Amino acid sequence: MNTMTEPIIAIDRVCHYFGKGNLRKQILFDITTRIDPGEVVIMTGPSGSGKTTLLTLIGALRSTQEGSMRVFGSELRQASEASLVALRRNIGYIFRPIICSSP
Repeated sequence: MNTMTEPIIAIDRVCHYFGKGNLRKQILFDITTRIDPGEVVIMTGPSGSGKTTLLTLIGALRSTQEGSMRVFGSELRQASEASLVALRRNIGYIFRPIICSSP
């Protein structure tokens, strides 16, 4: 019996770039991970490390350029605009601000 469930998010070798020509800069490098149902994920990293870029890719707000991005079983790379809009209606984010306090 296979107890493996399909992941909610499956990312396989995703790369992302900004700019064109000589100004093209790689932001995400071969990202591979999966998030299974019920998992809670906290993403941290320094400014400019690609956190927001990855979230916008998962949320179908930006096009996947290289690799595979599957959310709720749907491949986002080269997906139609109508299917991306339908997917967006089922996605939400919770952002928590960093609260700095002085001792």
